[in-house]
This record gives sequence, structure tokens and C-alpha cells, in this order.
Amino acid sequence: VYNGEKYIKDQLESLRLQTKAPDEVIIMDDCSTDNTAEVISRYLEEHSLDWNFEVSSYNRGYVDNFTELLHRTRGDIIFLADQDDIWELDKIARLEEKMSQNPKILALNTSFECIDGEGKELPARTPAFTSNHGLMICKNIKKNQLVKVKADYNLCYNISMGCTMAFRRTLLEDFFRLEDLKQLPHDWKLNLLAALKGGLYFWNITAIRYRIHNDNTSSIKMDDHLTAQYRISVYQKHLIYYEEFKVMLGELSSDNHRLEKLCETLIRYYEARIDALKGRKPLKTVGIALRYIPSLGVKSLPAMMDILSMREADRG
Repeated sequence: VYNGEKYIKDQLESLRLQTKAPDEVIIMDDCSTDNTAEVISRYLEEHSLDWNFEVSSYNRGYVDNFTELLHRTRGDIIFLADQDDIWELDKIARLEEKMSQNPKILALNTSFECIDGEGKELPARTPAFTSNHGLMICKNIKKNQLVKVKADYNLCYNISMGCTMAFRRTLLEDFFRLEDLKQLPHDWKLNLLAALKGGLYFWNITAIRYRIHNDNTSSIKMDDHLTAQYRISVYQKHLIYYEEFKVMLGELSSDNHRLEKLCETLIRYYEARIDALKGRKPLKTVGIALRYIPSLGVKSLPAMMDILSMREADRG
């Protein structure tokens, strides 16, 4: 948590009232400058909750904050929680049951409902040929359907936010071994580790109400994606991510050459999109598709659809 005094109580309430109580709850305040710590301490005291709460001695940033919390976990199934969301009250029970029924699941992601700062439901915006609010390209996933997600697909797209996921403790050994790769979002790294082991799954249920407001850490905003400058900043982040993904793949196995090549292709792809948005080079949709994507093989359809659906702003 960080400067979350406005919404943290709603999240704490949704954790406390779970139909299956968590075995442990670990909360780290990342040196908030508002009254977040006081709100949490008061809530835990009022409800006599024996949850582990600590205020960090310095501001770590959200990735390092989550990583520190993961070091402190003891459970076999771990959930990530953000300070401003609201969990469905059966989230823990449903995800734990699904993972118990399917031992092959190493990381289980779900969908969500969007709410505004006041907790009111926002209209769902899922473009054609996508699922999960547009986060899963070229996937038409039915309600309540469970699907396995392969590593090459997850490398192109993180299929959901960390606040929707649960994962097995077995992923943490490799996660901590790659702890120096600090630019990668922790949830995307965990999902890819699960996918590389054949255990990444998406379950199309609504498990949380995801709050969208001006202070979100996540890049999901309702209108930001329409501006060229915002898109450039997102693509520049992805360039950094894929450089670290290349390092990550190289350290994990000597058999990841195909995925490393995919990283290189995606780097060229995002470089071309940035150049087009800055007006350096006109981006010809078919040209870039033919030039960069064939190296990905048949499973390049998500990237191909992304290219073919680019807005005029991306064409220079």
C-alpha cells in the first residue's frame, strides 16, 4: 500500500469478510505520506485481526514492495492484493478450489469488473476479437471457461493484472533467483514463469472489482490510450521489459532460443511503433507485419491482430 487512505478500508473489508478466511495477510505500507498507516492500524484493532502489518523504513516502489512481501509469505497458494480494489467475497474459496482440482495450475488469473472512484460500476469495454477487457487479444473466452495460456502468447501480452491472480509457492524459487531484474512487473514475471512450466491459466470469472481512478499504478485508463504521447511511454516501457525478458529466458534455460528470438522481434516491433508515432517513419501496417511477425510462426496471430488494428496515430 502507498497513499491509499481513501480506498484501503474497502479492500480490507473485502478481505476480512471472505467466505474462506486467508491463513495469513501481510501488508507493507511503502512510506505513505498520508494517513494510510493509521487507517490500517485502526481497522485491524477494531476487528481484532492478527494480520502482519508493517511500515517500510524507506520507499521501495511497488515492484520491490511486493517482492519483499513475497519473501515473507508462508502459504502454498499466494494471492496478490492492491490497496484500492474490492474482492468478491468468495474469491479465495473459488480460486483455491479450482487450483486444488487442477494440480497443473501454477498461476491462475481471472477477470474483473471496473468501478470508479466512488465504487460505481463502469461499462465494460472489450474490443472485438478480445477477452478480459481487451487484455487477451484474439481470444474469445466464454464466461466461466478455463483456458491454458502458452508462454509465447504471455510474452506478447500479460493476460491480467496481479490483483486478479493466485499462484503456487513453487514459482518463488525462480522468481527470487531473478530478483535483480527490477524493471519487469512482478505479476508479468510470475505469469511467464508459470507459462514456461506449462502451468499458466486464465479463468473467465469476475473475482474483483478493479477501481479506476487518477492514481492507479496500472496502465489501464479509460481514455489515455488515445494520446500519442501516452502510447510512446507505454512502448518505451515495453522495450525495457523485453530486454529483461531476454535476460530472464537466458538464465532459466538453454532451450528458450525461440522465445528469445520472439523478444528480439517484439523489440523491433515496438521501436517501429515509436518511430511512427514520433513521425520519423511512416508505419505501413502490412509491411511491418510481413517483416517482423513471420519469425514468430503460427502463434503470431495475437501480434498480427494488434498490428492490423493500430489506430491512425500509430501510422505516423
